[in-house]
Amino acid sequence: MKIREILKKLIHELDNANSGYGQKVGMLNFTTTRNGFTCEFNKEALILINDIAEKIHINNSDIANFIDLSNLFKITRRYVADFYTEECFIDYSNNEIAISGSLSEYIKSEAKKNFTTYTHYFPAWTLGMERIDAISLGPVTIMNREDWIDTIDFPEKTKQRKIDFYIKELDWRNNLKSKLKKEPPVTPPLDDLAESIYDAIQNCPSILKITINGYEKDFSRKLAHLSCKTALDSISLMIGNYRVFHQQILFTERTIPLKTHDRE
Repeated sequence: MKIREILKKLIHELDNANSGYGQKVGMLNFTTTRNGFTCEFNKEALILINDIAEKIHINNSDIANFIDLSNLFKITRRYVADFYTEECFIDYSNNEIAISGSLSEYIKSEAKKNFTTYTHYFPAWTLGMERIDAISLGPVTIMNREDWIDTIDFPEKTKQRKIDFYIKELDWRNNLKSKLKKEPPVTPPLDDLAESIYDAIQNCPSILKITINGYEKDFSRKLAHLSCKTALDSISLMIGNYRVFHQQILFTERTIPLKTHDRE
């Protein structure tokens, strides 16, 4: 089925959903559009929106290679709602090809706006070779967490929302390092921004960093995770001891039991 045929059915379902008829799926199946109106979706409409997103995803490698179908569905859902509440579909029966083509191109254009550069950080356990200096394997950099703390900062908008941040701005890095090392005397309570970093890295002595260009955020993170995992596995492979593969792992991975006990 072509997109214009799917869209014809979708418009019918949107009419049902937004006129008080048809099956609605839960309270959250609606969205507020860019013109301030609300568009509701029934079960059938959501299925058809997914069909449109899937068609675009399958037929456009410049889209599929850089964004997950689930995120393309969200974009498609949003802009179908915009088009619907702006009454772009009113004359659809007379202009199926033009209107469906316009919607498809708009969705693809908006999807590509999400393709940008992201830098990802993954806490990890390693062999500790980066304690002396950072190690780079291709696009992946492995560093100890203290050096990593020195390279990061909070976004200006975030800092502007935190009045007390400016009081502690000169100290938060050292306070965070002291808390990680559990050094006496007891460090002052961390600013909640620094506390969020502590919660993320307290169990891992190392950080892996990678910058990915030209992908949607979720897709970029998946590629980044795979690249960082590959970097650690490459080091383990060069060392040649199978135990190292269990020692060098990302925090997001499942670990094997350290000990097991069997009783007969």
